[in-house]
Amino acid sequence: MQTRTVSTIGFCKPQDGSVVHLAQIRLKREEPFAHEEANIFERRRTAAAWLDNREKAKTPAPARVIACMATRF
Repeated sequence: MQTRTVSTIGFCKPQDGSVVHLAQIRLKREEPFAHEEANIFERRRTAAAWLDNREKAKTPAPARVIACMATRF
C-alpha cells in the first residue's frame, strides 16, 4: 500500500489584525483521503517544520486533530 502526502501552508488574518499560518496535510492511500490534519502557527517556519515532521512520520497522529475554519477574503 503506497502512501502519498499532500501538504499546504496558507495564511489568514483574524479580527485582531495578526497573521496566522494554517498548515494542512493529507495522507492519501488507496481511498481518496485516508487522513487529514490541520494546525495553526504564528510563524511560517514553525508550520513548515510541523509539516516536515508529519510527512516523515507518514502515519496519522493520535486522536488529537486541530482544525481551523478560516474566513476567506
